[in-house]
Amino acid sequence: MSSLQASEAKLESLLKNRPQRDELVDKNILKDSRVAPALQAAEAELARAQAKDTLEAKLQARPMPEELVQEGIAQKGEVGPR
Repeated sequence: MSSLQASEAKLESLLKNRPQRDELVDKNILKDSRVAPALQAAEAELARAQAKDTLEAKLQARPMPEELVQEGIAQKGEVGPR
């Protein structure tokens, strides 16, 4: 068997045994996106920006350490500066 034939046989074997798309999505190797490939980067950037905005809003809504002490949730020495 020539080197070329061996390479072809190996490639064919690998292609037959490669995982299905669903399996790759389940393992987080591929993203499960329903948008066109040209838009996938923009979709990921938008999702990241939305997550950042949500996190910032939740951090801003957190009570101040002094409030936690006043409400009896924490003691004076337990909380650090915000």
